[in-house]
Amino acid sequence: MKKILLFVTCMTLIMSCVSVKEHTNNNVLYEKKKVSIDYEDIVSCQSVAVIIQAAPSYKLPYFRPKKQKQPTMGIAIAGDTIPKKVYSNVQCTEFVYPDNYEGMPKVITKIIIPGTPYILLNTRISSGELSTEELLLTDKSGKIYDILIGKVITTRGTVVKQFYVKKDGEITVISIEPEDKNMVLPLKEAFQDFYGYKVCCIYKAEKGEFVLKKEIRYEREMYSYDKLTDILYDLWNGTENPYI
Repeated sequence: MKKILLFVTCMTLIMSCVSVKEHTNNNVLYEKKKVSIDYEDIVSCQSVAVIIQAAPSYKLPYFRPKKQKQPTMGIAIAGDTIPKKVYSNVQCTEFVYPDNYEGMPKVITKIIIPGTPYILLNTRISSGELSTEELLLTDKSGKIYDILIGKVITTRGTVVKQFYVKKDGEITVISIEPEDKNMVLPLKEAFQDFYGYKVCCIYKAEKGEFVLKKEIRYEREMYSYDKLTDILYDLWNGTENPYI
């Protein structure tokens, strides 16, 4: 009788352990799935460190056409750690401060800069039709070292600043500078054709900073609202000649 009781007790313990193991494995799978859902559906605001873990890594070189849509994840940061300037004119000299949920910083991409301890977070801040993207220089702990404006665009696709990252981690920010500095060219509405210059600023991440390595200016060109708003047109597609 004692042998029978001992056998039943052992079988009960084994089944209990199997049940606990299955439950634990299910929880692990659920947690992995939960991270993916949070990132894709913006169901919560997370710290920079959590976002770095959750966001997918993108291979270099990194070119993101303005027509490409990607999921985002909100950052839970108080104060002015990330400037909430949303630029509202072609010259990128005027801006608004969004103060609602839509204007909160949201991470689009994570880019690991090769040969360095740094990670590049592409963060978008929006206000109505306007959208400004900032590049945050961070490390895996979530510490923010430096910030660079990388893109200025409207929901219609009117782009006047755009960036890309080469295989070696070199960052190029392309801007369109109007020749007439006194012109008023708001991005929220159609503007007249204007003469301007394409300018490429090339940066490297060094010692916790975006260091400007080179600036390339191009010859004067006529820019139109239709050209800058064409959904298939990105600033790196231009045929402008470098100014010598």
